[in-house]
Amino acid sequence: VDKSERHHYAPLHTLATVLATRGRTDEALAILNEALTQRSDGSMDDNDWLVMGLLAEAHGLPEQAARSYQRLRKLRF
Repeated sequence: VDKSERHHYAPLHTLATVLATRGRTDEALAILNEALTQRSDGSMDDNDWLVMGLLAEAHGLPEQAARSYQRLRKLRF
């Protein structure tokens, strides 16, 4: 994410997700926090809870990961 996109939620969130899946959890959390500051209400949505679950898993915290994943809305097909 270049500097011009650092004030947009979507590219920051995508970067946080990629970093989390690559095991770069400290960076992922910092970027996720940066992304959340771009949201007008500061709330977390399903996308954010998914990253939190990935981070918890990466840190060997299965119960916290499960709680994050449980906050995701059920997918409807």
